[in-house]
Amino acid sequence: MLVMPRQTRTSARPSAPRVAGLPWYRNPYVLVLLAAALNITSDLMLSRGLHRRGDGEQGATLALAGAAVLASPWVWAGITTYLAGFAAWLSVLRSMPLYLAYSFMSLQQAVAPIGAWLWLGEAVTLRRWLGAALVTAGVLLIAAPAARAEEGLA
Repeated sequence: MLVMPRQTRTSARPSAPRVAGLPWYRNPYVLVLLAAALNITSDLMLSRGLHRRGDGEQGATLALAGAAVLASPWVWAGITTYLAGFAAWLSVLRSMPLYLAYSFMSLQQAVAPIGAWLWLGEAVTLRRWLGAALVTAGVLLIAAPAARAEEGLA
């Protein structure tokens, strides 16, 4: 019988983010908001690109290969933006506890409908607006204790 040793917690896991003395572009709170903004932007670009397929012979040839969506510059911009958001997310995970990082990333659920409404012309119902307000309130409830802890460390 193979017995795996029990893993112990190490100090390598990030605790409350320390932002004192960091330049603004390395601040974990800035990075997590940047990651969320890049993910939202990527989704908006991908959506626009997927709904505007190429016409003509090139579009027909790509459609036969199952790659018609790759003809759209919006899709390529969305992929590039997604990769930039992923890089920011990796920096966040290095410097912020996962529960807190995910809390901030959930703001995407509140902000994405605004982008879809403004840029894609999608309808957003009152129920969706109320849900976005609840998500934002939840993030504030989770982030407030972390901010207070940060103030205590500074």
